[in-house]
Amino acid sequence: MSSPVFMRLWAIVRTDAVLRLRRTSTLFLMLALCLLAYSIIPDPASGRGLIVINGARSLYNTSAVSFATCVLFAVIGIGLFGFYMVSNTIRRDTDSRVGMVIAATPVRSWEYIGGKFLGNVAFLLLVTAAYCVAMIAMYTIRGEAPFELLVFLRTYAQFCFSPILFVAVVALVFESLPVLSGRIGDVAYFFLWSIALVLPAVQMDNIVKQGIFGTHLSDVPWAAYIDFLGMGTSMASLKAQMPPSLTSFSLGASPFKASLAPRIITEVSIPTAWLLAKIISSLVVLLGLLLAYGAFRRFDPTKTRASARHSGRNILAVINTGLKPITRINTGLWALLHHPFGRFSFVRTVLAEMLLIMTTKPITLIALIVLNILGLVLPLASVQSVLLPIASVVFVALCADVALRERRAGASALAFSLPGMKSGFVWIKFTAVWLLGMMFVGGALVRLITAQPNSGISLIVSVAFLSAGAVGMATAVGSPKAFMVSALLLFYLSLNSGATTPALDFAGWFGTATGEVQMGYGLSALGLLLVGYAVHWWRALR
Repeated sequence: MSSPVFMRLWAIVRTDAVLRLRRTSTLFLMLALCLLAYSIIPDPASGRGLIVINGARSLYNTSAVSFATCVLFAVIGIGLFGFYMVSNTIRRDTDSRVGMVIAATPVRSWEYIGGKFLGNVAFLLLVTAAYCVAMIAMYTIRGEAPFELLVFLRTYAQFCFSPILFVAVVALVFESLPVLSGRIGDVAYFFLWSIALVLPAVQMDNIVKQGIFGTHLSDVPWAAYIDFLGMGTSMASLKAQMPPSLTSFSLGASPFKASLAPRIITEVSIPTAWLLAKIISSLVVLLGLLLAYGAFRRFDPTKTRASARHSGRNILAVINTGLKPITRINTGLWALLHHPFGRFSFVRTVLAEMLLIMTTKPITLIALIVLNILGLVLPLASVQSVLLPIASVVFVALCADVALRERRAGASALAFSLPGMKSGFVWIKFTAVWLLGMMFVGGALVRLITAQPNSGISLIVSVAFLSAGAVGMATAVGSPKAFMVSALLLFYLSLNSGATTPALDFAGWFGTATGEVQMGYGLSALGLLLVGYAVHWWRALR
């Protein structure tokens, strides 16, 4: 097939693939997959198993390992991290002005959207294939039964195709819709992912507990049609071969009773009717491409510039524009602080960085005032369990791209001409972000330190940890999305398990963190900064 339409689609897909494979973030991703492959399948000698049923672990055969690793990757690797990996394809063309060139070519808008969709699918398939190969290699170390390649491939094909299509479409829709094309969309997708993960799984789990697992299309529950990530369908498919006496079940590295014999899991397959329901829901998801096509502006410079100023494009930009007048106080603050610290270039540069953040994002000033007032007047329990998580999300959304501001604006050379800025870039950025974060939680911190000192220490360490992630990860990867998704996932896990798992109470929200946990997050912060500094130093030498 060599039609002009096919050639244009192929050119878009190929260009997307080449650009993504050349990015530093892709290298980090592949390294992360190798580390994940080693850690995701625990050694039974450690007392933890990949699948634990009624206290007994499953035998590490091909069926069990392929199912568990596939489902975890489909839900978290593709469903969550995958979105942030592919959700910048249109913006990249806009920022690089390649979109202007594309707009002047015979490429139609539907061809561009279709090509970007196929590019997203191709990249996610590539990542899935790399992960699958890593898991196969890991099976040679942990496997306890003969390896069956076809079983491995069939399992991945069944449980990964739906999340790949869902993420590839939703990423384009979010990029095309003005209100969801920026940081608001990044946060909104996390909540969409949470709903798409929990709602179908809970509904379908209740059905399976009632013993209802029909094999006809009329028996398939409505929840299966919105199970885009596949958690509900996969759990229902596995539990269909479990005994009626099932009382406990866990997927992931969980403790088991060594005295119980390992359970043998046969190949987990989705019944034909349920598979048909997944295909129908995937076809409905594809209709989202029509929404992306309708909202796509084809890089019209007049609409793009107008969108940056008016409400039709970016909510945060509109709010910041409306709040610009209040940033005049920053001039007075700079005049007040410049003279006392005039001899200390590092301190002066940090203060200038903080004022620049508040000037370019005036909503930061409003957030500082509101969060500190609420931190002083709300009941302490509400401050810990409600206000601090909200403050963490706001902090991440506002500071995720601070380390990339100069690079994106093409002003890196100008910034590095300032005394000490090039050599101390990472440390200056970190200090400014950390101090800003401490100002965010100042009111709450005062109360925690006096009432619950351990939680107060955890809060201080958490601000340093998040600040190091914002600066170190963004500098190393070249995108704020890796930090955002990692931070949001940590918040999700902490809110769900922090009260019972001290290692997840990183910010003192539950007061369960030990000194070892606090030290661990502190050392992790240092590690993130060193990685960011190493990458910055390497780039500076080129």
